[in-house]
Amino acid sequence: MGGRLLSYEFWRRFCEIENVAAIKVAPFNRYQTLDVARGVIDSGRSGEIALYTGNDDNIIPDLLADIRVAGG
Repeated sequence: MGGRLLSYEFWRRFCEIENVAAIKVAPFNRYQTLDVARGVIDSGRSGEIALYTGNDDNIIPDLLADIRVAGG
């Protein structure tokens, strides 16, 4: 099952919404999860927005991962 594929650009702009405090994602695709993480980081609000992932196939590694991106 899947939902609408949302791009990095979507997540980057979504994070600009002042009332966004957290994002929960579970696309079962690590690259799509990274698009969300990049969007949060590149928005400049990584200290304000909590990011939760529910990728059951990699839940422990995802929860323990430090995500680093260029410029972040």
